[in-house]
Amino acid sequence: MESGLGAPVLEIQGINLFRGEGRQRRQILSDCQLQLHSGRQLAIMGDSGAGKSTLLHLIAGLERPDSGSLKVAGQPLEGLSEAELSQYRKSIGLVFQQFNLLPTLSVRDNILFQHRLNCCNDETWVLNELAAPLGLTELLDYYPDQLSGGEQQRVAIARALAHRPKLVLADEPTGNLDEGNSAEVMALLAKLSKQFEQTLVVVTHSPKVAEAMDQCLFLRQGKLHD
Repeated sequence: MESGLGAPVLEIQGINLFRGEGRQRRQILSDCQLQLHSGRQLAIMGDSGAGKSTLLHLIAGLERPDSGSLKVAGQPLEGLSEAELSQYRKSIGLVFQQFNLLPTLSVRDNILFQHRLNCCNDETWVLNELAAPLGLTELLDYYPDQLSGGEQQRVAIARALAHRPKLVLADEPTGNLDEGNSAEVMALLAKLSKQFEQTLVVVTHSPKVAEAMDQCLFLRQGKLHD
């Protein structure tokens, strides 16, 4: 559990999740607990199949738990309709192992995509405070297939942070990158999310990625442990 002042940005209480039916039914998450406050950066590690990405999907509103409570910025997710969850997902930042850039949009329009969905009106800030530090200024008129893997992930990071979300979720964000690009991309993600006081949760297999965060927890037998 995370101590801090004020209400946590992310609060998970007693989350349980099962997979399968009958004799194949198994518990993935078991009374899972977590609190994170504004600006904190957390790495979640664990064996393959431990449920790390599943936990991130629950926080992102992509799946629902079987029981328990999950709140983001004080808003419980369990009572939201599918339409409300869709709106919620627009309000958070998501970075995945697969870059998920829109191939028919330029770098500029990919970066601004989530910003525009949230009806934000500060594109100059995005280009100056995100695109420039991420080294994308000279690439704004390029398209995803013209970029390297590291460049594509930097575009994905800019897109995830552009609408100034309180919570940013990253699932193996360096999984498709070589060691050099991994270190650079994670350093930029950590620096920018800290600068903008965004709470960051990163699922990773990489100890080096975990070292860049404020805290690392391990998912074992459905629970988070120090």
